[in-house]
Amino acid sequence: MVLKKISFFLFFLLLIYVSLKFSLPKRLGKKYTKLDKIYVINLKKNNDRLVAITEALQKQNLKFERFDAINGLDIKMENQKGEVFYGKDIKSGKYSFKIGEKYKIYCPNIVLNYEYKPAYYPVRGGPMVPGEFGCMCSHYEIMLDVLKNRYKFVIVLEDDTIIPSNFEELKVKIENNLPHFKDYDILYLGYSKKSTISLLKFKNLLFNSEIQKITSANNKISGTYALAYSYFGAANMLSNIDANKPIDDSISDAIIKNKISAYKLKNYHLKVNTNFESEIDQIMSR
Repeated sequence: MVLKKISFFLFFLLLIYVSLKFSLPKRLGKKYTKLDKIYVINLKKNNDRLVAITEALQKQNLKFERFDAINGLDIKMENQKGEVFYGKDIKSGKYSFKIGEKYKIYCPNIVLNYEYKPAYYPVRGGPMVPGEFGCMCSHYEIMLDVLKNRYKFVIVLEDDTIIPSNFEELKVKIENNLPHFKDYDILYLGYSKKSTISLLKFKNLLFNSEIQKITSANNKISGTYALAYSYFGAANMLSNIDANKPIDDSISDAIIKNKISAYKLKNYHLKVNTNFESEIDQIMSR
Protein backbone atom coordinates (compact mmCIF):
# COMPACT_ATOMS: atom_id res chain seq x y z
CA MET A 1 0.00 0.00 0.00
CA VAL A 2 2.82 2.38 0.94
CA LEU A 3 4.67 1.43 -2.24
CA LYS A 4 1.59 2.27 -4.33
CA LYS A 5 1.30 5.68 -2.68
CA ILE A 6 4.98 6.39 -3.30
CA SER A 7 4.63 5.30 -6.94
CA PHE A 8 1.58 7.52 -7.41
CA PHE A 9 3.40 10.46 -5.79
CA LEU A 10 6.43 9.99 -8.06
CA PHE A 11 4.17 9.78 -11.10
CA PHE A 12 2.42 12.99 -10.02
CA LEU A 13 5.79 14.75 -9.69
CA LEU A 14 6.72 13.53 -13.16
CA LEU A 15 3.54 15.03 -14.60
CA ILE A 16 4.32 18.37 -12.96
CA TYR A 17 7.85 18.29 -14.39
CA VAL A 18 6.61 17.51 -17.89
CA SER A 19 3.98 20.25 -17.75
CA LEU A 20 6.62 22.79 -16.75
CA LYS A 21 9.22 21.63 -19.28
CA PHE A 22 6.94 21.26 -22.27
CA SER A 23 4.16 23.32 -23.77
CA LEU A 24 1.10 21.29 -24.63
CA PRO A 25 -1.28 22.23 -27.43
CA LYS A 26 -4.74 22.93 -26.01
CA ARG A 27 -6.16 20.00 -27.96
CA LEU A 28 -4.48 16.87 -29.25
CA GLY A 29 -7.66 15.56 -30.86
CA LYS A 30 -6.74 16.27 -34.47
CA LYS A 31 -3.45 14.78 -35.65
CA TYR A 32 -3.56 15.88 -39.29
CA THR A 33 -4.29 19.18 -40.99
CA LYS A 34 -4.32 19.10 -44.79
CA LEU A 35 -2.71 21.97 -46.66
CA ASP A 36 -5.34 23.94 -48.57
CA LYS A 37 -3.09 26.19 -50.63
CA ILE A 38 0.41 27.57 -51.17
CA TYR A 39 0.50 31.27 -52.05
CA VAL A 40 3.53 32.86 -53.70
CA ILE A 41 3.62 36.67 -53.44
CA ASN A 42 5.22 38.12 -56.56
CA LEU A 43 5.36 41.54 -58.23
CA LYS A 44 4.76 41.40 -61.99
CA LYS A 45 8.10 43.02 -62.73
CA ASN A 46 10.02 40.36 -60.79
CA ASN A 47 9.72 37.56 -63.32
CA ASP A 48 13.18 36.19 -62.48
CA ARG A 49 12.05 35.51 -58.92
CA LEU A 50 8.86 33.84 -60.13
CA VAL A 51 10.80 31.61 -62.53
CA ALA A 52 13.18 30.51 -59.75
CA ILE A 53 10.53 29.66 -57.15
CA THR A 54 8.22 28.07 -59.77
CA GLU A 55 10.99 25.74 -60.90
CA ALA A 56 11.81 24.79 -57.29
CA LEU A 57 8.19 24.00 -56.41
CA GLN A 58 7.36 22.21 -59.67
CA LYS A 59 10.35 19.91 -59.21
CA GLN A 60 8.53 18.58 -56.15
CA ASN A 61 5.10 18.52 -57.82
CA LEU A 62 3.84 21.24 -55.51
CA LYS A 63 1.05 23.40 -56.86
CA PHE A 64 0.79 27.03 -55.85
CA GLU A 65 -1.16 30.16 -56.62
CA ARG A 66 0.75 33.25 -57.67
CA PHE A 67 -0.55 36.26 -55.76
CA ASP A 68 -0.11 39.52 -57.62
CA ALA A 69 1.76 41.56 -55.02
CA ILE A 70 0.65 45.10 -54.25
CA ASN A 71 3.21 47.62 -55.50
CA GLY A 72 3.72 50.17 -52.75
CA LEU A 73 4.37 52.92 -55.30
CA ASP A 74 0.83 52.53 -56.66
CA ILE A 75 -1.01 52.54 -53.32
CA LYS A 76 -3.46 55.38 -52.88
CA MET A 77 -3.10 57.30 -49.63
CA GLU A 78 -5.09 60.11 -48.07
CA ASN A 79 -4.30 62.57 -45.28
CA GLN A 80 -6.79 63.81 -42.69
CA LYS A 81 -7.57 66.84 -44.87
CA GLY A 82 -8.77 64.59 -47.67
CA GLU A 83 -5.73 65.23 -49.86
CA VAL A 84 -4.85 62.19 -51.99
CA PHE A 85 -1.32 61.08 -52.87
CA TYR A 86 0.43 57.84 -53.79
CA GLY A 87 3.41 55.80 -52.70
CA LYS A 88 5.39 57.11 -55.66
CA ASP A 89 4.92 60.64 -54.24
CA ILE A 90 6.64 59.49 -51.04
CA LYS A 91 9.55 58.05 -53.04
CA SER A 92 9.98 61.20 -55.12
CA GLY A 93 9.79 63.47 -52.08
CA LYS A 94 6.71 65.23 -53.41
CA TYR A 95 4.88 64.24 -50.23
CA SER A 96 6.05 63.17 -46.78
CA PHE A 97 4.33 61.85 -43.68
CA LYS A 98 4.01 64.36 -40.87
CA ILE A 99 4.31 63.46 -37.20
CA GLY A 100 0.94 63.22 -35.47
CA GLU A 101 -1.17 63.29 -38.63
CA LYS A 102 -3.44 60.41 -39.52
CA TYR A 103 -3.65 58.80 -42.94
CA LYS A 104 -5.73 56.24 -44.80
CA ILE A 105 -3.88 53.58 -46.78
CA TYR A 106 -6.03 52.05 -49.51
CA CYS A 107 -5.29 48.37 -50.04
CA PRO A 108 -7.53 46.77 -52.74
CA ASN A 109 -10.08 45.35 -50.28
CA ILE A 110 -9.30 46.99 -46.96
CA VAL A 111 -8.46 50.48 -45.74
CA LEU A 112 -5.71 50.79 -43.14
CA ASN A 113 -5.33 53.64 -40.68
CA TYR A 114 -1.78 54.91 -40.32
CA GLU A 115 -0.18 57.50 -38.06
CA TYR A 116 3.52 58.33 -38.17
CA LYS A 117 4.82 57.76 -34.65
CA PRO A 118 8.61 58.29 -34.38
CA ALA A 119 8.72 56.23 -31.18
CA TYR A 120 7.87 53.18 -33.31
CA TYR A 121 11.04 53.61 -35.37
CA PRO A 122 13.82 54.42 -32.86
CA VAL A 123 16.59 52.88 -34.97
CA ARG A 124 15.99 54.13 -38.49
CA GLY A 125 14.26 57.36 -37.43
CA GLY A 126 11.70 57.56 -40.22
CA PRO A 127 8.15 56.54 -41.15
CA MET A 128 7.11 53.44 -43.04
CA VAL A 129 8.04 53.41 -46.72
CA PRO A 130 5.88 52.45 -49.75
CA GLY A 131 7.42 48.98 -50.03
CA GLU A 132 6.41 48.22 -46.45
CA PHE A 133 2.85 49.30 -47.17
CA GLY A 134 2.89 47.12 -50.27
CA CYS A 135 4.10 44.15 -48.22
CA MET A 136 1.44 44.78 -45.58
CA CYS A 137 -1.38 45.16 -48.12
CA SER A 138 -0.30 41.97 -49.90
CA HIS A 139 -0.40 39.93 -46.70
CA TYR A 140 -3.69 41.51 -45.64
CA GLU A 141 -5.26 40.58 -48.98
CA ILE A 142 -4.15 36.95 -48.61
CA MET A 143 -5.57 36.82 -45.06
CA LEU A 144 -8.88 38.09 -46.43
CA ASP A 145 -8.80 35.39 -49.12
CA VAL A 146 -8.17 32.72 -46.48
CA LEU A 147 -11.23 33.92 -44.56
CA LYS A 148 -13.35 34.15 -47.71
CA ASN A 149 -12.54 30.55 -48.67
CA ARG A 150 -12.46 29.26 -45.10
CA TYR A 151 -9.06 27.61 -45.57
CA LYS A 152 -7.86 25.78 -42.48
CA PHE A 153 -4.15 25.73 -43.35
CA VAL A 154 -2.17 27.74 -45.92
CA ILE A 155 1.49 28.42 -46.63
CA VAL A 156 2.47 31.92 -47.74
CA LEU A 157 5.83 32.41 -49.45
CA GLU A 158 7.40 35.60 -50.69
CA ASP A 159 9.11 35.07 -54.04
CA ASP A 160 12.66 35.40 -52.71
CA THR A 161 12.27 32.38 -50.40
CA ILE A 162 14.75 29.58 -51.05
CA ILE A 163 12.79 26.34 -51.50
CA PRO A 164 14.78 23.36 -50.13
CA SER A 165 14.89 20.11 -52.11
CA ASN A 166 12.91 18.35 -49.36
CA PHE A 167 10.11 20.93 -49.15
CA GLU A 168 7.43 18.39 -50.11
CA GLU A 169 8.60 16.13 -47.27
CA LEU A 170 8.61 19.16 -44.97
CA LYS A 171 5.02 19.98 -45.98
CA VAL A 172 3.90 16.48 -45.00
CA LYS A 173 5.70 16.76 -41.65
CA ILE A 174 3.91 20.04 -40.97
CA GLU A 175 0.55 18.50 -41.88
CA ASN A 176 1.17 15.60 -39.51
CA ASN A 177 2.50 17.65 -36.61
CA LEU A 178 0.67 20.95 -36.71
CA PRO A 179 -1.30 21.68 -33.54
CA HIS A 180 -5.07 21.58 -33.91
CA PHE A 181 -6.03 24.39 -36.28
CA LYS A 182 -7.92 26.22 -33.52
CA ASP A 183 -4.89 26.16 -31.25
CA TYR A 184 -2.32 27.94 -33.37
CA ASP A 185 -2.40 31.16 -35.35
CA ILE A 186 0.88 31.23 -37.21
CA LEU A 187 3.80 28.90 -37.92
CA TYR A 188 7.13 30.43 -38.95
CA LEU A 189 8.87 28.37 -41.64
CA GLY A 190 11.68 30.90 -41.59
CA TYR A 191 12.52 34.08 -39.72
CA SER A 192 15.35 36.30 -38.61
CA LYS A 193 16.15 37.74 -35.21
CA LYS A 194 15.05 41.36 -35.06
CA SER A 195 17.87 42.61 -32.87
CA THR A 196 20.92 41.27 -31.08
CA ILE A 197 19.41 42.05 -27.67
CA SER A 198 16.37 39.87 -28.30
CA LEU A 199 16.50 36.44 -26.75
CA LEU A 200 14.42 34.09 -28.82
CA LYS A 201 12.86 31.48 -26.57
CA PHE A 202 10.96 28.36 -27.56
CA LYS A 203 9.16 25.52 -25.80
CA ASN A 204 9.04 21.93 -26.93
CA LEU A 205 5.68 20.29 -27.46
CA LEU A 206 4.87 17.02 -25.76
CA PHE A 207 4.54 14.19 -28.32
CA ASN A 208 5.71 16.50 -31.10
CA SER A 209 9.36 16.59 -32.16
CA GLU A 210 8.93 18.78 -35.25
CA ILE A 211 7.39 22.01 -33.92
CA GLN A 212 8.14 24.38 -31.03
CA LYS A 213 5.99 27.08 -29.48
CA ILE A 214 7.36 30.62 -29.58
CA THR A 215 7.16 32.10 -26.10
CA SER A 216 6.13 35.69 -25.44
CA ALA A 217 9.30 36.49 -23.47
CA ASN A 218 11.13 39.32 -25.24
CA ASN A 219 10.88 37.73 -28.67
CA LYS A 220 11.42 39.95 -31.69
CA ILE A 221 11.03 37.92 -34.83
CA SER A 222 11.50 39.52 -38.23
CA GLY A 223 10.39 38.40 -41.65
CA THR A 224 7.16 37.38 -43.37
CA TYR A 225 8.84 35.56 -46.24
CA ALA A 226 7.79 32.04 -45.21
CA LEU A 227 4.68 31.63 -43.06
CA ALA A 228 1.92 29.11 -42.50
CA TYR A 229 -1.30 29.97 -40.72
CA SER A 230 -4.82 28.84 -40.03
CA TYR A 231 -8.23 30.35 -40.71
CA PHE A 232 -8.36 31.50 -37.11
CA GLY A 233 -4.82 32.82 -37.39
CA ALA A 234 -5.78 34.98 -40.37
CA ALA A 235 -8.75 36.38 -38.43
CA ASN A 236 -6.66 36.94 -35.32
CA MET A 237 -3.87 38.69 -37.20
CA LEU A 238 -6.30 40.98 -39.00
CA SER A 239 -7.70 41.95 -35.61
CA ASN A 240 -4.37 42.49 -33.87
CA ILE A 241 -1.92 43.78 -36.46
CA ASP A 242 -0.98 47.42 -35.89
CA ALA A 243 -0.82 49.16 -39.28
CA ASN A 244 1.45 51.83 -37.78
CA LYS A 245 4.37 49.40 -37.97
CA PRO A 246 5.84 47.10 -40.63
CA ILE A 247 3.85 43.88 -40.64
CA ASP A 248 6.63 41.67 -39.25
CA ASP A 249 7.16 44.06 -36.32
CA SER A 250 3.43 44.18 -35.67
CA ILE A 251 3.04 40.38 -35.66
CA SER A 252 6.06 40.08 -33.37
CA ASP A 253 4.57 42.60 -30.93
CA ALA A 254 1.27 40.70 -30.92
CA ILE A 255 3.14 37.48 -30.05
CA ILE A 256 4.87 39.22 -27.14
CA LYS A 257 1.48 40.43 -25.88
CA ASN A 258 0.04 36.89 -26.16
CA LYS A 259 -2.51 38.07 -28.73
CA ILE A 260 -1.19 35.68 -31.37
CA SER A 261 -0.23 32.05 -30.75
CA ALA A 262 2.92 31.34 -32.74
CA TYR A 263 5.04 28.29 -33.47
CA LYS A 264 8.19 27.49 -35.44
CA LEU A 265 9.76 24.48 -37.07
CA LYS A 266 12.26 22.84 -34.75
CA ASN A 267 14.69 21.32 -37.24
CA TYR A 268 14.14 23.34 -40.40
CA HIS A 269 14.63 26.98 -41.27
CA LEU A 270 13.86 28.42 -44.70
CA LYS A 271 16.07 31.28 -45.86
CA VAL A 272 15.88 34.25 -48.19
CA ASN A 273 17.73 34.34 -51.50
CA THR A 274 20.16 37.22 -50.94
CA ASN A 275 20.94 37.35 -54.68
CA PHE A 276 17.66 39.23 -55.02
CA GLU A 277 17.70 42.78 -53.69
CA SER A 278 15.05 43.64 -51.10
CA GLU A 279 12.00 45.04 -52.87
CA ILE A 280 11.58 47.61 -50.09
CA ASP A 281 15.16 48.74 -50.53
CA GLN A 282 14.73 48.93 -54.31
CA ILE A 283 11.68 51.16 -54.00
CA MET A 284 13.36 53.58 -51.61
CA SER A 285 16.81 53.32 -53.28
CA ARG A 286 18.46 52.71 -49.92
